[in-house]
Amino acid sequence: MIHYNRYSSPFISLFLFIVIIAIPRFTKAQQVQHLQQTWVSYFNQSRLSKKWGIWDELQVKTHDHFTNQLSNTEATIGGIYYLNNNIKLVDGYTLVTIYPTEGKTMNSFEHRSWQMIQVTTLKPKIKFTQWLRLEERFKSQIINNNTLGTGYDFSFRTRYNIFMQIPLGKKKYAPGHFSILTANEIFLNLGGNSPTNIFDQDRFFIGTFYHVNKHDNLQIGFTKVYQQMANKSNFKSLDVIKLTYFNNLDFSTKKALKPRNS
Repeated sequence: MIHYNRYSSPFISLFLFIVIIAIPRFTKAQQVQHLQQTWVSYFNQSRLSKKWGIWDELQVKTHDHFTNQLSNTEATIGGIYYLNNNIKLVDGYTLVTIYPTEGKTMNSFEHRSWQMIQVTTLKPKIKFTQWLRLEERFKSQIINNNTLGTGYDFSFRTRYNIFMQIPLGKKKYAPGHFSILTANEIFLNLGGNSPTNIFDQDRFFIGTFYHVNKHDNLQIGFTKVYQQMANKSNFKSLDVIKLTYFNNLDFSTKKALKPRNS
């Protein structure tokens, strides 16, 4: 049985509330588009001091049949403030480049600023991480398949993620060893010019960590994405192979916590 500490219960309650809202919407889909994608990512967290760090990442996603066409790329930079060794605040910016598919001929863009709180709980046989993120999204206005508008559509979105990591073997998180991972992240639109639906998408992940060394980890797994489109009765169902390289560095004092997988 998993026991949650005092940081966990508010997030768990929020997650259950969101699931109750989202599940009925899944059953109303009239059209579901099925796609198979591959997501390849590099993720870095560098702790510069006891309180401050840097967050950066790069993601590349295909459109269909795992290798057919480039769908989008995401480049992120952010700053981290460590409240303590288990709680961090992050303020970031992401540039999303969306490449033409399905009849479109031009790239479109999303400028996304975001703020996040992340809480980590370590138990003898499990590592439990959850985060809550608020995003401010500025998406290119699209006139037609060949023309972008001059401005951006603005909207808010929130994301809540639960992540569990179970180490295999007696040497937990040690180089050369594996961990089993499972996670679920749900996305909700909060308002603005663009969204016509509250529920945006849900992502369920299962996979494994290979601990390359005390700083780096290779994550391989499968993600199932269920996404509601602007037309509320249309959905996308994505089967995703996900490959991520995590690089966690600590340049702070010796008294600071050694790098953790996150």
